[in-house]
Amino acid sequence: MTARVNDIIEQFPTLLQLRKGDAATEFSRPRSPSAPEAGCILFLNERRLIEDAVTSPASVLVVSDADVGHEALEHAPQTLLHSPSPELALALVAEAFFPVTTDRKAFDGSRIHPSAVISESAHVEGDVIVGPNAVIGPDVRIGVGCIIGANTTIETGAEIGDHSHIHANVFIAHGTVIGKRCEIHPMSSLGTEGYGYAHDEQFNHYRHVHYGRLVIEDDVHVGSGVNIDRGHFIDSVVGHGTKIDNHIHLAHNIRVGKNCLITAGFIAAGTVVIGDNNVFGGRAGIVDHVTVGDNMQFTALAAIFKDIDQPGKAFGGHPLQPVNEYLKSYASIAHLPGIRKNVARIMRKLGMT
Repeated sequence: MTARVNDIIEQFPTLLQLRKGDAATEFSRPRSPSAPEAGCILFLNERRLIEDAVTSPASVLVVSDADVGHEALEHAPQTLLHSPSPELALALVAEAFFPVTTDRKAFDGSRIHPSAVISESAHVEGDVIVGPNAVIGPDVRIGVGCIIGANTTIETGAEIGDHSHIHANVFIAHGTVIGKRCEIHPMSSLGTEGYGYAHDEQFNHYRHVHYGRLVIEDDVHVGSGVNIDRGHFIDSVVGHGTKIDNHIHLAHNIRVGKNCLITAGFIAAGTVVIGDNNVFGGRAGIVDHVTVGDNMQFTALAAIFKDIDQPGKAFGGHPLQPVNEYLKSYASIAHLPGIRKNVARIMRKLGMT
């Protein structure tokens, strides 16, 4: 599979511009700058990659606008493009011209595999692909262009919007709503009952019935091994455009805003509210009944124990601190034993021990 330079420029004119070379140049799919192949296109996000790239067998180079004047590019044999964001250009060009489609095809040509079990009351649009041993329950509604992977279970009354891709071995609980163009990866469990119990004087435990749903809005990505609970009385909600990494737990009554980035190992306890455009590093966590505002960043292992609303700011650590203070605190930890010894020595000198 190949594409031409003028094709990608025409499709993304504000993102890619020709600096030099032939606009009719053909190229193969993108490769890593550390492992280029003959005829490929390289997207160079860092200035340090340029010198090796110009001696590579790649046919096309894409550099940032800031780097387009790099002296090594002056005599580069490749066709040269520049972009305000090579990383964004890579994502869009790869999806438009070199998509991976092997996981979006019918199994042995069967659009609905004979082993799939589909309730008579389910409404499945005519072009939906359903893999082996999938189970689609009563009153389920699945929109056009969807893919339901092998061994996936979709319980009663769930809804899946157009062009969503549910991979193999996914569990979608009753009443769960998934929007358009969502992608749910294997071994994830959506809309399951939350963890909540009442207790008597003998410390016996009585489960809280959960009446709420899980609602996942359009264009949400859910990675592998993710567990998102339904609401107790109100719906749990994951907002439009949010991207969820692997191995994450979002407890009951969770409300996540739009366009958040949530990375591996993140845990949010019950009744947490998260605003729009937040970024959470790996294994960060939020305790129950906490509200996080909009447009903030949290480092890996950040622990959020109380409400916070400081747009544009970054935080880290436990206890939570502004990121610059957190980095200084973290760097000081290794010196604490020596500091203790010095303090003890001073105290002895002063006769205070």
